[in-house]
Amino acid sequence: MNPRYMHLAFKVDDVEAAFNKSVSAGGKPHIFPKNVAANSSPINLVINCAFVIAPGGEQIEFFSAEEV
Repeated sequence: MNPRYMHLAFKVDDVEAAFNKSVSAGGKPHIFPKNVAANSSPINLVINCAFVIAPGGEQIEFFSAEEV
């Protein structure tokens, strides 16, 4: 097992739209859009993210973050 987790991440304005467009273009859904709480200091964030597998096997993340 490879201990590293490697993927390409893009910050986008609309995670769901980017996810849907990627799937329409041939990507395979990996993790559907969801919100994840990132309780960190000094700022707490809610991160909206989604993952697809590109036709070449690359794992791609789309994300946006909001301060709470």
